[in-house]
Amino acid sequence: MIVDIYCDRCGEPWEIDCLHDVFDGNGRAISYAAAAKRFERLGCGAFEAGDSPCNHSMVDPRRAAMAEAALALSGHPDDWAADMDLLDF
Repeated sequence: MIVDIYCDRCGEPWEIDCLHDVFDGNGRAISYAAAAKRFERLGCGAFEAGDSPCNHSMVDPRRAAMAEAALALSGHPDDWAADMDLLDF
């Protein structure tokens, strides 16, 4: 089963496993926990070079708002995905 987390800035869905493939500014892979913190701070900008937050056009404002709430509830990506299901009413 593919589990998605969502950018809290644009609402773009990302497979949670993408957090295993995040790199620092020098091209070195970072840990899953560090990638999760980076995603919390930058949204989907975490998957791009540099240290800039997501600046993409809004994909889904409702999902972005729900993602913002899910990120506030917990710091763990597994919880974000579960919380998104709970918030999707």
